[in-house]
Amino acid sequence: YHYNLYFVVISAISNVFLTYFLTKEMGIVGTAWSILISILLFNTLKFLLLYVKYKINPFSFKTLKIVFVFFLQLLILQFARVEIQPILSILVNGGLSIKIFFGILFLFFIFII
Repeated sequence: YHYNLYFVVISAISNVFLTYFLTKEMGIVGTAWSILISILLFNTLKFLLLYVKYKINPFSFKTLKIVFVFFLQLLILQFARVEIQPILSILVNGGLSIKIFFGILFLFFIFII
């Protein structure tokens, strides 16, 4: 598990530098982007370790289909957003999000189990 230490250190250093530069350019959105990039870097490094050293692929084609459905659902929600009172908006958009996600999964026969 010493690889994990190296990956965490690399991720932390990249997060500090990215946060510094992106926050100056983009504000709080830059901070969010820097965290996203650091997390993606960390997970990519762990995936490569599993794939190269242990010859294990933790993902299957089914996993890619579910990720595709997730992004398709986000695209649909960009056009079907309900803007009302804030708390009610969270409940309606959340319920709509769940219905769209599982609806697409069942429509394309992509079952999680």
